[in-house]
Amino acid sequence: MGGPTSGRWAGWGRATCDARPRLDVRAVVREARREPARSFAAVTCSGRSTVLARIPARLDLDARVLVLDYESFGACVEVRVSLDVTSPHFGGVRWWARCPGCRARVAFLYLDLDLARVECRTCAGLAYASTRECPLFRALRRARKLEERLARRSWGSTRARLVARVEAAYEAMGGMLGAG
Repeated sequence: MGGPTSGRWAGWGRATCDARPRLDVRAVVREARREPARSFAAVTCSGRSTVLARIPARLDLDARVLVLDYESFGACVEVRVSLDVTSPHFGGVRWWARCPGCRARVAFLYLDLDLARVECRTCAGLAYASTRECPLFRALRRARKLEERLARRSWGSTRARLVARVEAAYEAMGGMLGAG
């Protein structure tokens, strides 16, 4: 068999979304509409609520453009991101960004500080961390998430469905372990 750097295992595949700082466009628009004079784009890492940086952002709702001004390796960078609006069936509006690379409608943009650009997950070549998990750990994570939801929901038919889903998840894990 091949060594540690042979074939598809070299470098363990694509980088994950957790490895790159990301920008939640919906949060930026929400904050900019609340306080237009002092708006900043909060940059976080996936799965964490810790803010890594706050980038000055200008929002032009009439032109549907978000302008990010930041510094990368001593050079001033201005990135213009087109915005799109949809109307959900239950009312209100939902804001999206258009990826500068592929023009896809996305909620999150990932920052590549080395190349001073902003792009979507697909253009950045990023994968979700859950795709790196073995089936057993993925099932365990799913069961834990269901248990967290169950702890918050203490009544009604939704609770009964959640209990059934938790039991099914643990039965599936038992089958994977051969203890079924």
